Amino acid sequence: MSLRTKLLVSLAVVVVLGISLASSAVYRFARNELEASKRRQLTRDAKMLARQTEAWLQISKSNVALWTDLRLVREVALNPGNAASAAEACAFFRRIVEIGGVYQTVNLMGLDAACLASSVPSRIGLKRMQQVVATRFYFKEALAGKAVIAPMFTSASNGRTTIAISAPVFEGAKVIAVIYAIIDMAFFDDVLLKPEEVRSAGRSGILDPKFVESKDATYLKYRDISDIFIRGKKYLPLEIPVPAAEFARESGIIQYHDEKKGDFLAAFHRIREPE
Repeated sequence: MSLRTKLLVSLAVVVVLGISLASSAVYRFARNELEASKRRQLTRDAKMLARQTEAWLQISKSNVALWTDLRLVREVALNPGNAASAAEACAFFRRIVEIGGVYQTVNLMGLDAACLASSVPSRIGLKRMQQVVATRFYFKEALAGKAVIAPMFTSASNGRTTIAISAPVFEGAKVIAVIYAIIDMAFFDDVLLKPEEVRSAGRSGILDPKFVESKDATYLKYRDISDIFIRGKKYLPLEIPVPAAEFARESGIIQYHDEKKGDFLAAFHRIREPE
């Protein structure tokens, strides 16, 4: 082989190798930029959804707190044996559930957690409901005078994923009853989260790592309570297979692997109440 041929072959090899290296570098750069861009987008989306959800929950809590000042609510709280007042309160709560489309049930509870009025009138005086509500920490906080939004839990009546808003009813400085409103998490799927999935390849949701880890699946089936307004399919919380401790920060991104579906990125942003 002549020197000229050797030089030409060597030059061709160098050119091909250079193109390959350049292409590989461009690919890695593009891949890294795409991942960085996706991380930024996920972070923005998570923050936006968290703030949107937080604002909506606070509005819902404000609504419940406003109901505690109503005349009919105070009348039932002060005179729990008055059937006419209880019937009026039940009708009002039922209208809230029917028209608003937000709450699964609205209940007025006495200091001992006995149901005094409800959007489901058959709950009045129901011992099993009283026993369940009396143990809930958010009911106890309302008794102490604080309106609170509970983390996700499994409804004792139907096994659906719910949250509760509890607000104290005052007579002067004294708590005389508690309004206890239940929101079915299916509402969040239908109204807050599904619209976001139209422009995303992933799924949005409210994640409570403690709820997922506890697999809070046991509940009491109240066979005598059938008149509950339930809209949409049962909410299925996001299941991200990482320890709850990974979500301790205010916000962040978690990468995990699913054996069937591959690698995933999940961005999270904490809301303050419920935490």
